[in-house]
Amino acid sequence: MTRYSVVQYVSDVDTHEAINIGVLAFDESETRVAFLRDWKRVRQFASGKSIRFLSEFAGEVIDDPGAWSPERIEAASRSWGGSIQLSRPAFSRMPVESLFNDAIRNYLKEPVHQTSAEYTKPGAVTRAYDSLIGAVERVTDIPPGDVVKKKIEVVGRQETHVWDVGLQNGHILLVIQGMSFRGSVQDSIRDQQVGAAAFSIEDVRNQTPNLPIGIVAWEPLKPSKPYDRAVQLFGRLGASLISAEEVDQWSYMAVEELPIAH
Repeated sequence: MTRYSVVQYVSDVDTHEAINIGVLAFDESETRVAFLRDWKRVRQFASGKSIRFLSEFAGEVIDDPGAWSPERIEAASRSWGGSIQLSRPAFSRMPVESLFNDAIRNYLKEPVHQTSAEYTKPGAVTRAYDSLIGAVERVTDIPPGDVVKKKIEVVGRQETHVWDVGLQNGHILLVIQGMSFRGSVQDSIRDQQVGAAAFSIEDVRNQTPNLPIGIVAWEPLKPSKPYDRAVQLFGRLGASLISAEEVDQWSYMAVEELPIAH
């Protein structure tokens, strides 16, 4: 038999006001875990309280799901009464993988903007911004809004370039541009966008060789020559092309390596 448990953030232990933040699906040999990708609703729910400890906890569980045995999950569901609580495990006849996906659909409510509009350039920018906010919250003790900025100007050798998102703490530490290779845009227009991004990367590189540069993009759902060109071109210019689906991990690693006050 398989079981699942819902991880909740309880903002007030007296009134038990809670919001779901993760799920665990498991049997005797396997544990699958998932947490929210976007913590915006949780921040709003927290009403100004720091939620850094939540993202830290999520990271620890994701990094080592095998440490969460059925016995440990059961014990936590019975004894944890603080800000992080686990529901009593419920039984299911579904295989772990199916139960895991079902629990995600039923208990992890992402923000309503997660629709087809998300897979545009603005959606990629939003994902990059939120991931940096979460990474700074998890890694440092400083308010994320103090260092995560939008529309950052960077002087290149030939001209000044405006980057969608970045980290700035006295000086510019990292910049990101959002892109999308999904939708019905013609390849010729995609090629122009790739070329423009490549020029910005190269011009900034010539002026500031060591500045970390990321291109956060929604990858195409079918073969795409502009995307293949972007992979080769951006890589040659020393920029990271990051899938918007996986930007959280990249942001965390980038923030860990940067000289931001911890």
